[in-house]
Amino acid sequence: MGNYSAFVGFDGYIDEIFKPKTGLECFESIKHFNDYLIRNGSASADISVNRIGRRMGGNAPLLAYSLARKGLKVHCAGAFGQDKLFPIFAPLEKCCKIITVADPAECYAFEFPDGKIMFGEHSSLDKITPKVIRKKIGEKLLAKLLQSDLICFVNWSGILHGNEILYEILLEGAKTKKGKKQILFLDLADLSVIESTRVSELIALLAQLGQRYYTTLGLNKKEALIFIEHCGIKAASLPKMAEMLRIRLGVDENYGA
Repeated sequence: MGNYSAFVGFDGYIDEIFKPKTGLECFESIKHFNDYLIRNGSASADISVNRIGRRMGGNAPLLAYSLARKGLKVHCAGAFGQDKLFPIFAPLEKCCKIITVADPAECYAFEFPDGKIMFGEHSSLDKITPKVIRKKIGEKLLAKLLQSDLICFVNWSGILHGNEILYEILLEGAKTKKGKKQILFLDLADLSVIESTRVSELIALLAQLGQRYYTTLGLNKKEALIFIEHCGIKAASLPKMAEMLRIRLGVDENYGA
């Protein structure tokens, strides 16, 4: 796959991983943790944590790392340090070309046997705009990257100016026609915190993107249920929901997890 190129953006996190404890034992589940908090409502609660580790996070760097390990030639633009690369992203630098456009966001993840609760401080990602991307990457290199075989815009919901980036960079900025079979992979991430006007704008943009790229949309079940509500679609099964979303949004493929 060494002949295939990919351009991935635009987030970047430093993940702090913890296991919360009640007394000497870790919580058995998220519900167990929730029940403990409710019992301590209107009172103070002392919760101990075991630090599991500190690691590189963010959909963009993790996807870029995986693609590079598969043999693709990858450029990744993301939040890896405003002025210089944070050391935690050094493994990414070893396997692909990286361009840092902002300081990384921070995620504090509480892990449980049945899932995790994540607390994010991502104000730095709010500063990532089309203007910043152009300035940090440079117009000449950006034009080249927009010719990549695969373009991945991941964690759309975590990038405040995601719709502007889709329009100004991937629609207006790119000159490629759909006949080139250039693939756009768009991962939305958690839609539950996104206002309806922003989702409506995205729906309109997807139809336009589908005219330019072979478009693949990544949605898990929760995200699909939220999206289908915005589209006013009713479906009896997940396969039917996926097909109706594909038609309604004008994308070529849905990818579910």
